[in-house]
Amino acid sequence: ISKQGANIVEALREAAREESAAGEIDGSILEEAYPQFARTFDAHEGGFGRAPKFPRPVTLNFLTRFHARNPDTDSGQHALEMVLLTLQKMAAGGIHDHIGGGFHRYSVDGNWHVPHFEKMLYDQAQLASAYLDAFQITGQADLAATARDILDYVRRDMTSPEGGFYSAEDADSPVAAADSCPEPSRREGAFYVWTKREIDDALGDEASTFSFHYGVEENGNVPSGADPHGELRGKNILIERHSLAETARFSSAGVTSAVERTRT
Repeated sequence: ISKQGANIVEALREAAREESAAGEIDGSILEEAYPQFARTFDAHEGGFGRAPKFPRPVTLNFLTRFHARNPDTDSGQHALEMVLLTLQKMAAGGIHDHIGGGFHRYSVDGNWHVPHFEKMLYDQAQLASAYLDAFQITGQADLAATARDILDYVRRDMTSPEGGFYSAEDADSPVAAADSCPEPSRREGAFYVWTKREIDDALGDEASTFSFHYGVEENGNVPSGADPHGELRGKNILIERHSLAETARFSSAGVTSAVERTRT
């Protein structure tokens, strides 16, 4: 065992010497990596590969740096396009906590709609960096807003009173006790999903606008294929179904209709 350990240490030392001598990353490695990401890119929903979809911020970081090295080439432009579409689709999706901020660990479907509700500290750190990289390149305010929303969440919910950081937030949340089950239980994502009635009761007259924007449906908006255990039946996971401009037009139309009914 001691001899094998010495051999391993020597191999690591040799590798370190070779890397130091190289000085710079061979540019051909970057050129080989880019097409691999381009081949697996989902041009409609963003992200890479099929479900389940993970945020993969390291991939996004690589692509923004690849763009910075090649900003005027077709591949450099496409690298940035892949990053921006992915970040925008994630920010609009259910993987993003639209109320409390931050991102869940991954999406069980290919549309970023139904997440595994665990929240990881390292995801928040890396995604905040990815959104800020994209903001520095483009100046788009929504990217900065998403980064701020991540950091606000970490400061509020993942920072201990002593000043350290919690590593993760559990996917399961307590469910209130019911007459049929007097003991409280725990369920995947219970803290993050709502029935239409709960939203109506909480928001009153504003509920219709909120529901239009976030795709809230009477019988829940979770596809059955993404909920094999039926834990989310009848529930809604907030996902931006309409842009702010579309929501503003919807809200204005509702106000106009209400005024006309009042006049009648």
